[in-house]
Amino acid sequence: MALQGKKLINNPDDVVTEFIEGLVETYPGLQYLDGFPQIKVVLRADVVGGAYDKVAVISGGGSGHEPAHAGFVGPGMLTAAVSGDVFASPPVDSILAAIRAVTGTMGCLLIIKNYTGDRLNFGLAAEQAKSEGYKIEMVIVGDDCALPPPRGIAGRRGLAGIILVHKHGEPGAAVVELQSIDVVVEHVLKQILSQETQYLPITRGSNAVLLINGLGATPVMELMIAARKAVPELQLEYGIAVDRVYTGTFMTALDMAGISITIMRSDENILQRLDAPTKAPSWPVGSEGNRPPAKFPVPVPPSPSMKDDEVK
Repeated sequence: MALQGKKLINNPDDVVTEFIEGLVETYPGLQYLDGFPQIKVVLRADVVGGAYDKVAVISGGGSGHEPAHAGFVGPGMLTAAVSGDVFASPPVDSILAAIRAVTGTMGCLLIIKNYTGDRLNFGLAAEQAKSEGYKIEMVIVGDDCALPPPRGIAGRRGLAGIILVHKHGEPGAAVVELQSIDVVVEHVLKQILSQETQYLPITRGSNAVLLINGLGATPVMELMIAARKAVPELQLEYGIAVDRVYTGTFMTALDMAGISITIMRSDENILQRLDAPTKAPSWPVGSEGNRPPAKFPVPVPPSPSMKDDEVK
């Protein structure tokens, strides 16, 4: 059934809770905390607070960016994800409930995006958890290079780069007429790799991981066309060895058109972690393994008639 210009939902106030209920029905390895509609937490079904013997990894943020973050919960990635309402940071009580639910003696790592609401609420929850005796550390991801220096009051925003950190309607750089995807990719790569926008320069001779992310309304065909341009551009024009390519829909903004590109420096240590097995439903499991410096098409096999002619 197709409904032009409409959403297939029930009450708009219930979309987040109903999304979570559908997610855990789809994937047996996921569960959610009781306490709807206030508590919106997805967690691994095999993890019980106090019994988990590894460091718990929790992320989250406003809804509307699916599959982030609940789609990356599972062995090998997140232990739990906390969802707020659409484009709203999750409340402190929800974050604290997630910490209590999955954190054992090894403690908990919170991975959050650099937004004021997320930093405030996750920070408050972390301090409360510490006062209750939990070991808590926090990593803040700010990977957006679109904002010009000094990059606003809050600094770089967190975008799809947080998905790489897990395995371990906003202003952009410019407003232009619609251009071909090759031109767009060239512009974005130049913006990312320009010296003035880098914390850790990725220079000629570096190894890197490339992530091409659809923002919600971008079909797979367009994402693959972007990958076809980005990989050789990085290797031939910038001299950067691309070790892994992840192309798909990882962090969206409802049905926003367009793509984001993330480049992360890599080494053997990072690659081992990216290739480590995971059951998180939204991680692209088919992308692991070393890739050649360049891809060449496989020759077309000769037809049987051509083989017969060669024998004669």
